[in-house]
Amino acid sequence: MEKNEKSILKSKFFSFFSNKKTLVMILACVLIAVVLFTLSNKGTKKNSEATNETTNTVTAYSKMVSNELENILSAVSGISNAKVLVVVESTPVKKYLTASDEVVLKKSGSSSSPVELCEVYPKITGVLIIAKGTTNLKVKNDILNAISAVYGVDISKIDILEGK
Repeated sequence: MEKNEKSILKSKFFSFFSNKKTLVMILACVLIAVVLFTLSNKGTKKNSEATNETTNTVTAYSKMVSNELENILSAVSGISNAKVLVVVESTPVKKYLTASDEVVLKKSGSSSSPVELCEVYPKITGVLIIAKGTTNLKVKNDILNAISAVYGVDISKIDILEGK
């Protein structure tokens, strides 16, 4: 590029920005972009917090059922050092009282809250048990049948391994 062409481009560039309307429009666009970026990050944080809360709820329910099974297995003759992992499909879901497709609210002082009917627990999709004493086929079969009957889990979704 020649020196003359460079100076012409340079002068056009600066003359473009010397116009106050153009400068105001550019600054407005930059400001809008910053605001949109900030708002999108806040939404991401809220979604992240909701995801963490859901994960915590699933984990808490899964751990509760796992602990319950570990306690039950510790009472079985011939089983010791039981460790249990329970995998669930989703989070527990609360069902609320509705009338005409609207949730019924209960007032308590100045606040109100929905009337909760029940909490539906998620389907258990798999169970892993590691315990000492599971080489005995009768014990292993009894555990499979008990878990299947109590939790409604298909026997093919339950695995029992011999522990240390």
